[in-house]
Parts: sequence; C-alpha cells; structure tokens
Amino acid sequence: MDEGSFVKVDPELTARMIVSMAMGLLIQSLLDPKGAKWEKTAREITKMMMDTLLRKSEA
Repeated sequence: MDEGSFVKVDPELTARMIVSMAMGLLIQSLLDPKGAKWEKTAREITKMMMDTLLRKSEA
C-alpha cells in the first residue's frame, strides 16, 4: 500500500472477506465435491479479488 500498488481498504474487513471466501469454498467443495471445478473456481475468485485490490494504473 505504501508504494501505491493497492487501493486503501480496511485491513480487518479485507482479512475477514478472504477467510470467509476460503471457508465458503472449503465447505462447498466438501458438501458437493463434483459441483464445480473447485481449483479453477478458487483461482478465478482469487484473481477477481486481486483485481479489486490492485490499484489500476492511469492509462
């Protein structure tokens, strides 16, 4: 954040969001292992979250 790569967010809220996302994926994959391609889903959700947190350069 100091170098300007990330947008400013509430770190505690962001940490809760990350843990909630991870726990949700874990529970879903345990309850319905064939319901999705869970590894691909986790990668896509992580990318979506990082795209939100990374500061976009002004082009």
